[in-house]
Amino acid sequence: MLAGDTVGFVAFFVCIRVVQLALCARARRHIPATRALYTWYLVFFSAGGVLWLSSLAVTGPGRYAVWAAALLTTLSVRSR
Repeated sequence: MLAGDTVGFVAFFVCIRVVQLALCARARRHIPATRALYTWYLVFFSAGGVLWLSSLAVTGPGRYAVWAAALLTTLSVRSR
């Protein structure tokens, strides 16, 4: 069973997402051939990151539902 405070997990995950977004932005700027792809990555990964942050306002099992929505948002970039 899952137990404990998940705020630290969310904070760490968002920090990693910020690094990932910075690397995508850098690649988008320096590799013109992949600019369109990295634009989609930036849009969907940012939206997923916002959902991760917003999960801090939700308590209990609802937080896991927001996490699922964040993961689905991030994964939806593959269908573009």
